[in-house]
Amino acid sequence: CLHLLSVDRDLGDFFALLDRQRIDYAVVLTADHGVMDIPERLRAKGVPQAVRADPALAPAEVGRQVAAQLGRKDSVLRGEGIGGDVWLDRAVPAPLRDRAARAAIQRYKDHPQVHDVYYRPNIMSLPMPPGDPSKWTVFQRVRASYDPSRSGDFYVVLKEHVSPISTPGAGYIAAHGTPWDYDRRVPILFWRPGMAPATRNEPVATVDIMPTLRAMLGLAADQRLDGRCLPGVQGIVCDPR
Repeated sequence: CLHLLSVDRDLGDFFALLDRQRIDYAVVLTADHGVMDIPERLRAKGVPQAVRADPALAPAEVGRQVAAQLGRKDSVLRGEGIGGDVWLDRAVPAPLRDRAARAAIQRYKDHPQVHDVYYRPNIMSLPMPPGDPSKWTVFQRVRASYDPSRSGDFYVVLKEHVSPISTPGAGYIAAHGTPWDYDRRVPILFWRPGMAPATRNEPVATVDIMPTLRAMLGLAADQRLDGRCLPGVQGIVCDPR
């Protein structure tokens, strides 16, 4: 909260400086991901299912249990945190990889804090979902975020309001990578001095920012852009498409 107050103050000082210099400017603010509040505060607000993840769900821990099943000593899994992308260790030989992955997936699925686990072959067999992401299933949201050249061998989705941060720490309250709306949705704000306030209710995406700024600057449209110009933002005229 103190960080947000500081950012707000610093931006206000910067915009005031631009105003004094009579500089024409526009502002766009967004975020790289949303946030789930800390589970302790959520429970106080009446969300009883808000908890911290069981440390036993860490890839190294699950990987050690699977290694014992396979007669291996070291953990067979690697990951950057609880939930999200999980990789099989490169040292696992090819004949054992599918067996190790399926054993790990089953252990995750048996845990009461896990919503579901999606295996790479199943993810890649699902068509890329079209339309409004708010109407997608969890599996479709995972598919839309999955990059076969970078993503894990399987993807673990914790249940809604289960924080992937098992142990509280100063300055560490949120993480990337869940398909739940509190993480998936981010604010997008356009502002210019004198701009009339307005709220957009239809779904927009971060890829819409650049085409909108392009129109604001009066640059030629590029049909290859992923996003679309957002009509109604002050100072722009969107090209018909």
